[in-house]
Amino acid sequence: MLNNGDTVSKKRNLRDILKTNIKYYRIKASLTQEDLAEKANVTAKYISDLERGIFNVSLEKLEQISIALNIEAYLLLKDDFKDEVIPTKVDMVTKTRKSKRH
Repeated sequence: MLNNGDTVSKKRNLRDILKTNIKYYRIKASLTQEDLAEKANVTAKYISDLERGIFNVSLEKLEQISIALNIEAYLLLKDDFKDEVIPTKVDMVTKTRKSKRH
């Protein structure tokens, strides 16, 4: 609660938003972590670590990743996917997405 009696709405941590969005846009683009890493000039481990929320990302890397995903950088920080089904894997043969509730 705030001092004036107002309650603070529960907001997601920015790192959680970023990791969800990187994964969402990567899978939406039918890219593996390796594909995205190559396009963004980073390692697949770095992409994996970002998607698990292990590392903070620099603005330079955020821009590289957004360019590789062909999206505006701000979309990676926008909290839009609270109740949507987030794809979790791309079947590399059929290119269909396996999903789970986020």
